[in-house]
Parts: sequence; structure tokens; C-alpha cells
Amino acid sequence: PISEVEISFFPGDIISLVLKPLSKTFCTASSNRTASFSKSREYFNPIEKLNIVAIGFEIFLPAISGADPWTGSYKDFIRSLSLFLSSLPPLKDEFPLAKAACTADFGQSGFTKDDSTFNYVSTNSLAAPTIEDPSAYFQTQTYTGNGTAIGSGGKAVTFGGNSDLEPDLVWIKNVDATDSHNVYDSGRGTTKLIETNVADAESTETEGLTTFGSDGFTVGNLEAVNTNTENYVAWAWKESTDSDFDIVTYTGNGSARTISHSVGAVPNVIIVKNRAAGDPWKVYHSEVASDAETDYLILNERNGAQDLNTIWNDTAPTSSVFSVGTHDDVNTNTETYVAYLWSEVEAFSKFGNYTGNGNAAGPFVYCGFKPRFTIIKSAESTESWCLYDSKRPGYNSGTTTGAFSMFADGNGVDRAGTNENIDILSNGFKIKGDNDAINTDGTKYAFMAWAENPFGGSSVSPVTAS
Repeated sequence: PISEVEISFFPGDIISLVLKPLSKTFCTASSNRTASFSKSREYFNPIEKLNIVAIGFEIFLPAISGADPWTGSYKDFIRSLSLFLSSLPPLKDEFPLAKAACTADFGQSGFTKDDSTFNYVSTNSLAAPTIEDPSAYFQTQTYTGNGTAIGSGGKAVTFGGNSDLEPDLVWIKNVDATDSHNVYDSGRGTTKLIETNVADAESTETEGLTTFGSDGFTVGNLEAVNTNTENYVAWAWKESTDSDFDIVTYTGNGSARTISHSVGAVPNVIIVKNRAAGDPWKVYHSEVASDAETDYLILNERNGAQDLNTIWNDTAPTSSVFSVGTHDDVNTNTETYVAYLWSEVEAFSKFGNYTGNGNAAGPFVYCGFKPRFTIIKSAESTESWCLYDSKRPGYNSGTTTGAFSMFADGNGVDRAGTNENIDILSNGFKIKGDNDAINTDGTKYAFMAWAENPFGGSSVSPVTAS
């Protein structure tokens, strides 16, 4: 029987071919034209792999045991695919050969590259990521409180990642009750509490977080971190130049100045809190504007980015220092501050922006990894800081509602918001909904994301979106 079909193209216009498996449907091919090939035979499997080579496309289909590959629905599919591909305009100069071919391989022959200057389209062909296991530097953990006081042992929370993680920054939220977000870090010390949703000064909570353990942390019976039977989520980071994360404590002097840091690169995000007074949190994000050093966001408020030269002294951070102006929120004389600084690490962290389209099918945002924790904030309008992670339920629901989210600037419980869903994908996230908090048409949104798994790379197992 005939086992291969060749469809030829000629130079001129580029082809973009996407094959997507559907339920009881063999696939849908789409480019600047669309054709659907629907077959009800349940023995059909999804496309196993699609390789783009020097001469064009090779589409590998799973063989059917005991069946003639050129009969029935396979024959219909190849005919439909052939008609679709032949209807496309010619290839652009990106494919320099005079002729290209699309070959359907049913498993009867192995695939071999024809040109050594090209490679397989495979996540394994990507460069090895700097951090192969993100859980060594960041983890998200859910737990259920037991209400036990520290004197009786408290509640020990153990992380579940591939690597042990001794955290330096832990952010905890009760997802069942309207408790404040609790933040503890090793720079200020255990029991020292600040809250993202309020401007309050630092407090000492002896029943708060009391230990940064070798693979987790311990809390007492403070309601915000350990009420019996109530559920919590914790996001935790390890301070390291490998993950480009640093915690800096400093004392203000009231004069514009620079402050040293040990990130190891130019920070993309800086979050500052006055520990001694009820001043709002200040946030620097490199992607809120082309001159981001002139702007700031407020973590405990919904305002968009605002311009003020006394916050960052209108000076961009460098690989060794960041600047503060004379504003009380960042530099009151004799008052103490804490700053959290991150720089982007490929395949581990991403600090960028996207522009909303106002549609239920919102923008896709490429990160280079499957996000474990994502923060989204409108840079231009009065909207909350939306928090999503892949430990809590509802994401990838296929609808505009599903992903459970909370707001960094509010103390509300976890809930599935309306039209503010996201899909968490193997290489980024996709906005699913037109809620103004994440997807107003034409509005710029800043985001921060940390990885669960790299998208790929040499020696890294491929990651899925589920």
C-alpha cells in the first residue's frame, strides 16, 4: 500500500502549520487558512510529534496495528491535509530551498535530518537551564492548620518539591478566612511580621513563623498562619545568587542614596517596606514603563504606576546597587527598612508585561517554564494584585472561570473569580477572561512568575501543562 504522500510548495510566502488533537477528532490544522479533519474512529491517537526540518514539515502519525495505513479514515485525512496544504501560498525566503515537502510517516520509516545545520524541534534541543530544578530555590506549599501553639510543638510545614528548600522568605495566606497576608524573612528574623495588604509597621508575633527549617518552616497558633482545620498556601524563596534573589535590610538617612545588594545582576523587581512605620509598600518593576525608575507601584493598594522622583531617585538599579530618594516610604532618617530584590533567571523566573486584548481568549504570555506562582498587576489602572499558583485548584478549566486567586492588596478568601481565569501552560500562561484586573483592551499589565518546571533543555524532562 501507499505509505507516504508528498505535497510540494514553492518559495514566496511562509507557512505556519499547527496540529492540535481534539476529542474524537484527529486534528485541526490552521494557518492563515483553516481546515478541520474530523473522524469518529476512536482508534485515532493524537499527533505524536511535529518536526520542522530544512525542507519543510514532517508529520509523524502513530501506526495502527494490523491496519492498512492507506485505507479508510487515514486515506481521507491525507487527502484533506493534502488539499489544505496545497491551498496555502508558497513559502517565504525563510525556507531557502526551491522545493519543500510534507511527508506523512506512519511509523514505517525513521526520521533523519537532511541538513546538519538544522535540528529537531524538541525541548531537548534547548540549552540546559541554569536552574534545572526550580524547587531548590522556590516552592509553593499548601497545608491545613492544627491550631497548636509553639509551646506544644506548633505546626511544622514540610515542602513537597524535588529538592529540600531552607527558605529565607515565606509569604503565607489563609485561603479560608479573611486574615492578612503574613510575610516573614530571615533578614529580619523569625516572628517578625509584615503584611502585604496593609501599610502597618512590623510587629513581633511569637505564635507566628518561628523557624526556617531545612525543608520547610514552623508556625505557632496565630490565626493567620495556623487555625485548626483551616487551609493555607505558602510561597517560599531561598536567597541565592543562583536564583538572583536578595534580601536587604537598611536604615534610612533621609538623603538620596544608593544601597548595595547581592543579587548578582540588575534587579527587575524591588519591593520595599518601612518596618518602623505604617508607610505603604513600594514596588519597582522594570517593565511598567520604558523609564521604570521614575515610577512605582504600591503592593497594598490598587493604584496603577505613578511617577515620583523621591522614590527611586529617578535612577535605575545596577548589578551592585539600587537607589532611593528622600521619600518617607523608602528612606526616613533612622527608620529601618527591608527590600526584596529579584533579577530574571532564564527558565526559572520572569518579570515582564503584556497588553490586554479585552477578549475572553486573552493573550498568551511566554515565560520559558511552567509557572508555579504568578502575580499580575495592571500598570495603568486601579486594579488589584492577582495571585495565581498551580497548587490551588481551578486553573486550566477551559473556561473563563476556574482558577482560584486572591489579591495581595486584600485579605479575602480564595475564590474562583469571574472572567479572571488563567491557563497555566508548560511554557507560560494564557489569560482566560476579560476582567479588568487582568485583561482590559490596550492596557499594560506587569507580571512576576516563578517556575515549577523549565520548559525543556538538555537533560531536562519535558514538562506538561497539567
